Amino acid sequence: MFKYFASIVFFAASFLMIAQPYQMTLKFQNGNADGALIGKRFGEKIFFEDSVSNKLNLNTGFYSCIQNGNILFDFMVLDKGFKISYDFQSQSAEFADRLNDEFFNNLKAVQDSPGFVQNLSILTKEVMKMFYPQITVSQNEFKTHKSLIDSTLVKSLSYELLFFNSPFLNQALDFVYGKCVSPDYDSAYFSCNNFLKEIKDENMYRYVLNWMLYNYETSKVLGSENVFIDLAVNHLKPLLTPADTNGYAVLGKAESLGPNRMGSVARDFRFKNISDGSIQNMHNIEGVFKILFFYDPDCHHCKEVYPKAQALHDSIIDRGVVFLAMAVNAAPVQVKEFMDTLNPINSKVLFGCETDDKDFIGKYYIPVTPGIYILDANNRVKARGISLVDLRGLMKTFVGAY
Repeated sequence: MFKYFASIVFFAASFLMIAQPYQMTLKFQNGNADGALIGKRFGEKIFFEDSVSNKLNLNTGFYSCIQNGNILFDFMVLDKGFKISYDFQSQSAEFADRLNDEFFNNLKAVQDSPGFVQNLSILTKEVMKMFYPQITVSQNEFKTHKSLIDSTLVKSLSYELLFFNSPFLNQALDFVYGKCVSPDYDSAYFSCNNFLKEIKDENMYRYVLNWMLYNYETSKVLGSENVFIDLAVNHLKPLLTPADTNGYAVLGKAESLGPNRMGSVARDFRFKNISDGSIQNMHNIEGVFKILFFYDPDCHHCKEVYPKAQALHDSIIDRGVVFLAMAVNAAPVQVKEFMDTLNPINSKVLFGCETDDKDFIGKYYIPVTPGIYILDANNRVKARGISLVDLRGLMKTFVGAY
């Protein structure tokens, strides 16, 4: 069951879907229902819907009856009204509705053993599978991501109102995109795009899109940011209005990431070589792999990370790895001081600074320093925005044990 201490949000949520209301009849026995409320479930929140009365008009959705912050019982409204009887003494609800009766009385059994769903009626089975795509996944072997999405999330859209107005949507998205969809760009973006294009309601479309944007923006899997970029540019951008400041902030980040996206050729830049004063182009520096270390000479964290990154490079320099330490918005004298203080005399790190103000920041996404990129021999981006720990692990993957 879903009963727990509930906090109610007392406002009409604009994103909740509007549908035809159905009349519900509630009956209470062996207790007092004074102060009881009906709340609509949406994600992790419960939104105030109405005070308890014998007859209520409720839209399609998932609801809780709450008294003094405690959930007395949960129920769902699909396509008709029905009667519910609650006994305070036994703390149990009786539903004059097969769907609710089977769903809530067998939910734990299905969660523990997905095959148990086969014992339920057709409608209850469909709703269970909508809320728990792992049931379908456990019973089928999908050979393509399209068949996976079509058989789970897309199929659930036949009950779109109920699916959206429930506490299960996030769980379903977490399972399908976290456990089933391959994290590589082609599979992930195709699966996201395939589901989004089937959603009819604008509010649900926006909600799912925002979930996807956050999921792939914060993912630690290499290449996930490419999914974030294309979701923002292809799906978020057409929806934005002048007042949507948060949306434009997300789009702005996506567009700033675009020029040096994973797998693309990194943008070239000119820099001043601190050692000899020459002006060079990054693309002309040869190496099997290049580590670009963007830093600020005054950055305390940069001073902590640099010696460890430099030592890593010196241990694999024989594998053809080149290390470029590029100072952001710094004068040559500052870079020279940083180099003399932290860099060993015999180190092969190439130190440089910008020839034009903001040249690095203008061409590369460097929200904080240090900003670490890895490029291959053809200057294609292999990784970016990574930590020192990530750098160690990735270089071991790229060049072998060291």
